[in-house]
Amino acid sequence: VVAVYRNRSEDETRDIYITRSTDQQWSKGYPINQDGWKISGCPVNGPKIVANNNEVIVVWFTVANEEPVIRFTKSEDYGKSFGSPIDIASGGNVLGHVDTAIDDNGTTWIIWQKKTQNSTELILSNVLNNNELGIQKIIYKGNDMPRFSNPQIAYNSKQLVIAWTRNTGDSTSVNTVRIPMFEMLKSEDKLFSLKLNDNLNIKQPELYEMKYKFNKELGVFIRHSKTLGDCVIEHNSE
Repeated sequence: VVAVYRNRSEDETRDIYITRSTDQQWSKGYPINQDGWKISGCPVNGPKIVANNNEVIVVWFTVANEEPVIRFTKSEDYGKSFGSPIDIASGGNVLGHVDTAIDDNGTTWIIWQKKTQNSTELILSNVLNNNELGIQKIIYKGNDMPRFSNPQIAYNSKQLVIAWTRNTGDSTSVNTVRIPMFEMLKSEDKLFSLKLNDNLNIKQPELYEMKYKFNKELGVFIRHSKTLGDCVIEHNSE
């Protein structure tokens, strides 16, 4: 078992650490990379980890040297050692809030957020199996994503599924997009050697929208989707 976390040292350094469990014993945590990000407060921006057999991939956000950066690193020995980090994105408008998934071909997919002048963008990037950077595609753009929300990505049955939160008026919705892999590839032989910007067929998020509203009389949250109708999802007295 391998776990990653944002450590906090006595001098407020917030680098990403890793620990491994063998024979029910957890090893002492150690840094994946010496970023040296110091901040006197909780970043609310944790790392994400995904594994595929012997490969372990970690993606994280840091503001080392006063520059926001999203980083990627890969281990090929079950998390015992990692290669040099690859910067996925950098600059003052990078917000982080990453999630990651890996497909059958060993390509790592990363979802993250970027701040623009009047909105927030949800970005999909990937890193090929040879550690080469691939696409960078805007999945959604709007001013209704909560500040500390964390988008999610998963790979299943030859497709990517991406989910994120939106606040509109008095309701909160979870939007999802499904991206079949065959819509990204023109040739099975070339796999992800193509820049895929023009091959993504993103369905309208509203088709999968689920809205949550609190019913004061019942004391519960009600979820509504166009396919499922209304159903109670959580009891809450506040």
